[in-house]
Amino acid sequence: MKKYYFSLLLSVLLSVFNMHAQISFKTNDLEIKVNKNGQITHLISIDSGQNFVPEEKGFLLKIKMNGKVVEPERVEKEENDLLVSFPEGIKLKVKTLENPSHVRFEMVSVNNPDSVEALIWGPIKTLISEIIGDFVGVVRNDEFAIGIQALNVKTTGGQLKNKEGAVYSRGTAAVPQDYGSSLQAFCVNRSQSRKIEVWNGFKETQVVGNPGFGIEGSAIAVFGTKPEKALATIGQIEIKEGLPHILIDGEWIKSSEKAGRPYIISNFSESNFGEMLDFVEEVGFYSLYHSHPFSNWGHFDLLPGLFPGGRDGLKACVEKASQRNIRVGVHTLTNFITTNDPLVTPIPNDGLAIYATTTLVREIAAEDDEIIIEDPEHYSVKTSLQTVRIGDELIRFARVSDTKPYRLLQCQRGAFGTNATDHKAGDTIGRLIDHPYKTFYPDMNLQSKIVENLVDFFNETGVSHLDFDGHEGAFSTGYGDASKDYFALKLIEGVDHPLINGTSRSSHFYWHINTYMNWGEPWYGGMRESQNEVRFRNQAVLERNYQPNMLGWFWYRANTTPEEMEWVMARAAGWNAGYALVVNPDDIKKNPHTSELIEIIRIWEEAKTRNIFNEQQRRLLKSGENDFSLSKVNELQFNLQHYKKETFIHDNIVLQPGQPNYSEWSFISQQDGQPLYIQLGANGEEGVISNIVMELDGFKTMKFGIDLQAGYSCVYNGGNAILVYNEKGQFIKKVLPDFEDVKLDKGRHTIRISCDNSNSAMKLKGEIRLKDRVDTIKL
Repeated sequence: MKKYYFSLLLSVLLSVFNMHAQISFKTNDLEIKVNKNGQITHLISIDSGQNFVPEEKGFLLKIKMNGKVVEPERVEKEENDLLVSFPEGIKLKVKTLENPSHVRFEMVSVNNPDSVEALIWGPIKTLISEIIGDFVGVVRNDEFAIGIQALNVKTTGGQLKNKEGAVYSRGTAAVPQDYGSSLQAFCVNRSQSRKIEVWNGFKETQVVGNPGFGIEGSAIAVFGTKPEKALATIGQIEIKEGLPHILIDGEWIKSSEKAGRPYIISNFSESNFGEMLDFVEEVGFYSLYHSHPFSNWGHFDLLPGLFPGGRDGLKACVEKASQRNIRVGVHTLTNFITTNDPLVTPIPNDGLAIYATTTLVREIAAEDDEIIIEDPEHYSVKTSLQTVRIGDELIRFARVSDTKPYRLLQCQRGAFGTNATDHKAGDTIGRLIDHPYKTFYPDMNLQSKIVENLVDFFNETGVSHLDFDGHEGAFSTGYGDASKDYFALKLIEGVDHPLINGTSRSSHFYWHINTYMNWGEPWYGGMRESQNEVRFRNQAVLERNYQPNMLGWFWYRANTTPEEMEWVMARAAGWNAGYALVVNPDDIKKNPHTSELIEIIRIWEEAKTRNIFNEQQRRLLKSGENDFSLSKVNELQFNLQHYKKETFIHDNIVLQPGQPNYSEWSFISQQDGQPLYIQLGANGEEGVISNIVMELDGFKTMKFGIDLQAGYSCVYNGGNAILVYNEKGQFIKKVLPDFEDVKLDKGRHTIRISCDNSNSAMKLKGEIRLKDRVDTIKL
């Protein structure tokens, strides 16, 4: 019995000891507990008392050394510091600070920094699984939200998957797990120069070191709060920690509805700028963004044909736009360098990104077209520009020989305006990292120079809008996501006025800088077809990361119809989303519906801004299958016209001789005198559908007089035109029908349709669109 009581007493004492051995940190809403092994044992909501840590515990931090991730052996608290011990005598000091909104953790010193390849924050494990903000670094459910924030550019929110520290997915600062979710960040030790693989394929890349990018100073914030307060808490962290805290008209960009507004993309010039400015003002958009203004990337000289006045000419355009409260933007590709830029020609900059370095086996003369190299590894892979560098000469080559002596064959000496010269045996030769856009890339030092050049451009012209398109190009530096974040941060800090910006890539730290993310391209079909699955799927990504909804780019063409524009506007209203319209000046003049299209845009945008639609209407507006039109009766009433679609498929079946081969369907028109809208499509892999004949109500014969190749379609919408589209939904031609304008009476109608098929597998798919109910929306 005494032995039993002694064991019980010992167990209680050990429990009390372990409880007091834990290190506790508190904010207004969260308590964090870390045990002596560095594990996070408690993430407690102070309001509810619930602990969100699963049975499988995570860690506050780990390190990577000798190629392996290593857990701490012991953690002790000394005043406001954590002393963290690792194997092989590695000791870290982590400074901690409790704030009302978050707990700050900063790694301030390590006794042997060269032995630590990376510092890993987390993974912080939680039970929360409902909403995972993958790149913002916040997980939340109905009761609570827990988040991590990297507090400087060298600290990357995400999982460490490669030596460069690149996060190739949308984001991994927060990821779903079997137990719920995990939050994590890391800092790669980049203080010394290295040779590593970068960007998923450029092996043995020379990565320059930077003492400022060691692991000392890496810092994170951890917070927990009610889900409705999570975004505001990040704003508080930004202000407290000196992170970018961007404002639009005095309001934080992350809570402002102005962040997700639509804008115009155009190839305007100084001469037609006024016309484009009028169009932007008529549709009520906030920015006019130039699609391709530069003659080179790197120094960013403007195309003289568009801007004969150079930067002064563009500045004058910006000033005109500013008088109408409209921004001017420009497009470039973040750190891409064109081959005509002074960074390449006539003397290539030393900072052009290079990989797969080796040496010359023999000396070569300026006219030699074969070069013998020591090591052919990584030279057999084809790239877009196939360029090597020896000294100040750039050389293009066709291929490398298969056997010794390894030779670069069919060399073009003095490529891109560089000078062909003699080179000695033993000289260094290396491949330049390039892109299919026929561009090169910088190392980290040269990238900083490119940022400076961009800063000068924006400050000289007053341009205030850009996209970090090709943002992933920053991976060429070997600094992973830190390079992307650094580029954006230095540009924002250097420009002397607010800079609205989007991106082609999401990343954790850049989230603080970014205004919007507008993914979805218009080049692969009509407004209804091009990348719509991508556009709609992206909305969930944006919403779970506190980003404004954006639907991507749509192409306003000379043949864009009111029905197409209504389709885009309805989707934007359903998602409460912004978008970009690609509008070239000539297409505005050529499109016969321009006045009507402008009015459609204005009505829908007003309705969206005034938030007139209920949840059920928004759900229907989101679906790409539904069609609508919207009219404004007066300031207090809008009418939302719904459309009903009837679809059919006609098979080319073999019948008895003399038996007509047609298909018959019926439908009901709810309104009197509405135009017949019918779309016909050729479904199949190959073949042609011809001699399309439709008979309406047994007496009106409609011969379409067109041949539809596989994937092609045509549309008749009343009037005197049949519009033909290719397999990508792009307009091909207009055909005059041999029948008069068709209007439908109210009631039931019947159609019979027949055609000839060159391939029995081909089918004719039809769709009739009819006006249905009208929602009267009174405000």
